[in-house]
Amino acid sequence: MKRFKLNIQQFAESGEPKAFTQEEVDKMIESRLKRENEKFEKAKKELERQHNESIEDYEERIKNANLTAEEKHKKEIDKIQKDLDAKNAELTKN
Repeated sequence: MKRFKLNIQQFAESGEPKAFTQEEVDKMIESRLKRENEKFEKAKKELERQHNESIEDYEERIKNANLTAEEKHKKEIDKIQKDLDAKNAELTKN
């Protein structure tokens, strides 16, 4: 069997290196910045949502701490009734 010499480096080199114009570089940077800004805005909105939920939760805890036991039970019953009414309305739609 005859062996052939193979220049592997020939396949690794693609010829001239790619040169980018300033306009192409500007477009690449602009698209990258746009993607990063979108990620940032999404993360920011999620943090704001979590922050608002925690504030509402703390406000609710403060209100509940100031209520008497009877008022707490009445409020809890009203909440359960509201949830029940919403689920019944949803079932009647379907």
